[in-house]
Amino acid sequence: MGFPITATLTLEYPPDEGLPPNNLPFPVTMTVENRSVQRLKLVGTGTKNVDFGTIGGPGAKLVLVVVEQSTGAAPITCRYNGGGVQGEVEVSPGGYTCIVSPTPTNGIVALGISYTTNVNVRVWLFG
Repeated sequence: MGFPITATLTLEYPPDEGLPPNNLPFPVTMTVENRSVQRLKLVGTGTKNVDFGTIGGPGAKLVLVVVEQSTGAAPITCRYNGGGVQGEVEVSPGGYTCIVSPTPTNGIVALGISYTTNVNVRVWLFG
């Protein structure tokens, strides 16, 4: 039996110079069967393949990767589904990347994180 989740990203910005900020929401509601929540303490240089646990095909419906703010930490590279340049996303400390696909056909089934310094990364997967 699945459980419902709701995610909302809200971008707040002034639509034009001199105008007050306006909210632009991006809400999504879905039902998920499985989840994996991890805090990765990455040390040195390397690549970490994230464990998807019980999330199988067709893949994750929501992937959130947060790089914790840390002095001296360099950006990481997230490589989705084996990657190649088209499947790579750089995320610097204090930043995040998020992919949402409520009903994937060929979704995210693999995530590798490359790092060149000590860095802490939080990963949430819902499928």
